[in-house]
Amino acid sequence: LQIGGSAVRHTNLERVNISSWGGLTLASNLFLNCNRLQSLNENEWNMSNITSISGMFTSCHSLKSLDCSNWNISALSTWSNAFLDCRGLVSCKVPSGTIPIGGNLNAARAACSSLEGLDLSGLNVSNVTDIGALIQNCFALRSVNFAGWNTSSVTNASSTFQNCYSLEKIPALNLSAVTASGAFASQCNSLTRMQATGFNVSVNVSNCMLGADDLNEIYTNLSSNGTGKTITVYGNYGTSSDGPSIATAKGWTVTG
Repeated sequence: LQIGGSAVRHTNLERVNISSWGGLTLASNLFLNCNRLQSLNENEWNMSNITSISGMFTSCHSLKSLDCSNWNISALSTWSNAFLDCRGLVSCKVPSGTIPIGGNLNAARAACSSLEGLDLSGLNVSNVTDIGALIQNCFALRSVNFAGWNTSSVTNASSTFQNCYSLEKIPALNLSAVTASGAFASQCNSLTRMQATGFNVSVNVSNCMLGADDLNEIYTNLSSNGTGKTITVYGNYGTSSDGPSIATAKGWTVTG
């Protein structure tokens, strides 16, 4: 079953009603490039056997709302690009449950440029290793609820919040296992606080709205093993004469 992912592009498809998946386990790229799709019965779907929704709704530009709150995600480990470039999406209700081992959320909601709020608190991400570009380029997103998230298994956090121009706060996510975090929160022009802890790899928080106390909090939350690692902070309005020393005392290089 390949609607958007097949050789034929269903660019005029507007409405879909799926009553049963049968033996289907993969929904990857299912509605890829169905850019006129407006209506689905997604809240009625039995997702208990689906293991991947990678690219499922990519570039569904006309979708304005999705209600996935009833989904059974017990088998669903791969979410990469699932809602990528859903630029018209204003409302999205997220399912609850535990994402299986090896969970991949890379770019799951990237470029949802009309989305203003997102509640991810119902997801158990303790098995998730990749949150790279999770909400990258979500220009209108002001807040995300990560309450209860255990990110101790995450190794990739590259560009997770990059270009979220309206985002005001990043909560206390544990990123001590991260090995890749390039452009983590760069160009978050409205960001006034970042509470993420345990960074043990170079990180970029440039061109945000972080004041001196906010930067000092970030420096304090860096790992104590900063040798050879850099934190990039240029373009923020706050600074202090002694602030960077909090980071440099741990071996970090402060740029900007």
